[in-house]
Amino acid sequence: PGRPPRAGPMRILALHGNRQNGEVFRTRLGPVVRRLEDAGHRVFFVDAPHEVPMGPGDEVPMRTWWTREGGDGAGTSGWDESLAALRGVWTSRGPFQGIVGFSQGAAAGLILCELADAADASFASLRCAVLCAGYALPSRDAIDRPAISGRVRVMLIAGDADEAVPPAETLACASRVHPSTVTIYRHSGNHLFPAKSRDARAVADFFDAEEVGTLEFGTPLPGDGDGDGDGIAIPEEVAEEFAALAAIFDEEMRTESPADDGPGSTTLSFTLPGVAEAMDPTDPSSYDPRLVLIVPREYPAALPATSLRGVPRAVADRMRTELEATAREAGESWGAG
Repeated sequence: PGRPPRAGPMRILALHGNRQNGEVFRTRLGPVVRRLEDAGHRVFFVDAPHEVPMGPGDEVPMRTWWTREGGDGAGTSGWDESLAALRGVWTSRGPFQGIVGFSQGAAAGLILCELADAADASFASLRCAVLCAGYALPSRDAIDRPAISGRVRVMLIAGDADEAVPPAETLACASRVHPSTVTIYRHSGNHLFPAKSRDARAVADFFDAEEVGTLEFGTPLPGDGDGDGDGIAIPEEVAEEFAALAAIFDEEMRTESPADDGPGSTTLSFTLPGVAEAMDPTDPSSYDPRLVLIVPREYPAALPATSLRGVPRAVADRMRTELEATAREAGESWGAG
């Protein structure tokens, strides 16, 4: 069966965790942001209004949405100011249709979902939220109701090894969301926002489609299968090559959807550090140049095709000879390996 229709491009507000800021969160969420932007969405990062004392290794003050009051941690101090700041951001940079939140930012995002569901005019545009390592925090600003209705979809992400916010605490947030509109996604990691290729794809798919479900760690996603259905079976030695590349390039490499480049192929995308700055020193963030290797099902008998993506046509035309030579050399080096 085909995927449900896309929900349409969204403006997504990213809410960082405690002792972070918008720029730190942007860096850690990089692969997820690229996937969302490739799908046409726009992601906006903001700083919480409250500074926290600088700690070892901090070059700038970090931020928090609130501080805890009392030994039991049930109360908060500073949330009123944060809520007012978020209303302002919603007006000045929104309206937003989506939220991505981590830890304390996910807890704040859950409150915004409750307010949006209660027809709060400030957040009425909100349609869905991805909340990672979050928790439910009692607040007088949240509406006391058994569950958020089906108007707002919520994806809860929990790490099985998370000790800062145990997965049971994150998954307990599901009781605040209508069962028909909650998606659960679990990973094996600790207190982090998972950003590997499959994780970024799951987040993007959630924003793209009007569907919900449970995605446990290790459950094949479309295109990540084992040879059944739409999945692709690859020889063990080729899989080992892919794993070695992933270990070498880490966040600079991601696997694209096989459907994008023909059935049976595997598409590997590599970021090109420094190239965006060379193309436009004044605004390098406008570009996301990537070297792409399209590995056919017949590999290694057939060599990968190469291409460059994320390079505007006008720039590509000026650099065509050099870029094509780079792509050709990369493909030949791959085949020789």
